[in-house]
Amino acid sequence: MPQTLINTLLIAAGGASGALARFLVTGPILGRLGHRFPFGVLACNLVGCFFLGMVLYLYLVRGETDDRARLFLVAGFLGSFTTFSTFGFDTFELYRDGFPGLAITNILANVIFGVALAASGWYVTKYAITG
Repeated sequence: MPQTLINTLLIAAGGASGALARFLVTGPILGRLGHRFPFGVLACNLVGCFFLGMVLYLYLVRGETDDRARLFLVAGFLGSFTTFSTFGFDTFELYRDGFPGLAITNILANVIFGVALAASGWYVTKYAITG
């Protein structure tokens, strides 16, 4: 099988898995906390940022993740699990519906905590491996 096809299938399988995981995470959160603020999307983005930090540390620094795993996890699973496009629309919707403060809170929470958790994933993995 050509490598391009294998790569495409890896990304597609990861994407399908990530989309399903996002659905399974956001549904219960929305059911519990309601639809006023997009907590489900925020949770997926933050968890995804943390795991992206871990995977990229293993791949870029340690060389422990092969290209197939990286394609499946980063381009596929995490690309689908994290929901930046949904984040953008949810933020617009908050603003459009007359909640500019919540729109700004959503932006700040996703960006600040996302960056912090990506760094945390990186360093937790680094120090767990190196002691």
